[in-house]
This record gives sequence, C-alpha cells and structure tokens, in this order.
Amino acid sequence: TESRRATVDVFLKASGYLDCAIRQVLPQIPSELRRQLPVDLAEGNLKALSMQALGQGVDMQLGLAIDSPKATLAVKRRLACEMVKYWHQVQESIPELPVSEGWGKKHLLFVKWKYVEAKSAAYYFHGLILDEGNSEKSHGMAIAALEASEEFLKESKRASAAFHATPPTSR
Repeated sequence: TESRRATVDVFLKASGYLDCAIRQVLPQIPSELRRQLPVDLAEGNLKALSMQALGQGVDMQLGLAIDSPKATLAVKRRLACEMVKYWHQVQESIPELPVSEGWGKKHLLFVKWKYVEAKSAAYYFHGLILDEGNSEKSHGMAIAALEASEEFLKESKRASAAFHATPPTSR
C-alpha cells in the first residue's frame, strides 16, 4: 500500500513537471528552435504524457480504493470516471507522435487499452450503484451499465493483446 501511494505521488509530480514544461519552458523557447525539437518534446506530446501520468496515478488510486473496505462505490466510480477523462485527453493530445516506428504505435495501443479499460471500470461501478436502487427502472439501467462494462472489458482485452503483440513485444 505504501509503495502504491508513493507511486501515485511520483505520477503527480511527473505530471506537474510536464505541465510546467508546457506552460513555463516551451513559451520561452523561440519558435524556430521549438520546431527543431524532437517530436517527443512537442507541446501536444508533452500534454499527452502529463495527462497519461495523471491517468496512471488515478488508476493506482482506484486500485487502492478497490482494496480498501472503507472506500464507497461512489468514490470508486468517481475515480474510474476521472480515468476515462484523462485517457480521453491523452488520445486527443497525441497529434504529432510518429506511428510508423514501433514505440509510437505501441504507445497509441497502450492509450487505447487504458482508455477502454477505464470505460469498463466506470460503467461497472455505475452499474453497481444503480443496482442498489429499489426500483425496476434502476435495476434495468444497472443491467445495461453492467452489459456495457462487459463489452468494454472485452474490447480492453483485445487492445491489451494487440499492445503486447506489437513490436517491441512485451508481456
């Protein structure tokens, strides 16, 4: 638990450093030099990495909440929804990443995997909350949310398999 909390802190710091680079450092660099920077240092990619750090930090927090008997379903759903937001922002912020080389394509697959996984978690916890309701309408909506979660989970597993199979291969 302590190492997970430390990991969350590292992700938050990383995001803060990247955000500082975007807001404070890049504007100080002349536009001619900015165009000569490696694509990894482009503003969109730095923003994507900053959002990714936040998404991975919230992922760790959700893991801590799942393991904690004190964490409510509402807290778990809120964290899952935050993950969806961050991973969606990552997808929108990677305009300049070259996908022709292996790491760029692999990174895009990782982002897709985590985004769909976050959607699955958000729908799952939302379905559990709806299922606590006493009406038939809330029960029907809970079933729909849990079915959507199952579909996103299947898609997440496919995205994970694609990520791990893409060179450079990983486990």
